[in-house]
Amino acid sequence: MHPGRRAAAVAMVAATRPLSVRAVAKALSVFGLAAVALALFAMTLLDPTDTRFLVICVPTDEEVADLSATSGLLLLSAATQAVAATLALLVPKRALALLACAVGARTCCHVNVVVHRIVSCHGRVHGELAVYYWLFLAVEFAALTAGFVIALFGQE
Repeated sequence: MHPGRRAAAVAMVAATRPLSVRAVAKALSVFGLAAVALALFAMTLLDPTDTRFLVICVPTDEEVADLSATSGLLLLSAATQAVAATLALLVPKRALALLACAVGARTCCHVNVVVHRIVSCHGRVHGELAVYYWLFLAVEFAALTAGFVIALFGQE
């Protein structure tokens, strides 16, 4: 079989396969681990005199304390999400996928705050960063909404 035809056949089979709660659990597991990495990265930015990363302006002591507290919350929420998603992978039931989605929604809230604090200068995101920040929020919301819909109506 010609490689192009084979790829088209594989894509057609994948497109007709119903989405499942396992797919949601896999995606939430990856998102949870990425959020853990973001939290750990944000924790490395706590020295206001360190100019290695994303220097937009020098943060105040209050901003550094806020980033520290929010990063800790994100770390705990993301770790919980990764564990909930792993449980939903091991026992692919709708209720567990919905639990992982609910924890994922809370993790998204923490991610939004941490990302905003990393890219903002005294509470404001300027210029091109503002466009990408809002694009990030829109894509994140779309992914989370798709996860909830598939967890509710997808194949168990």
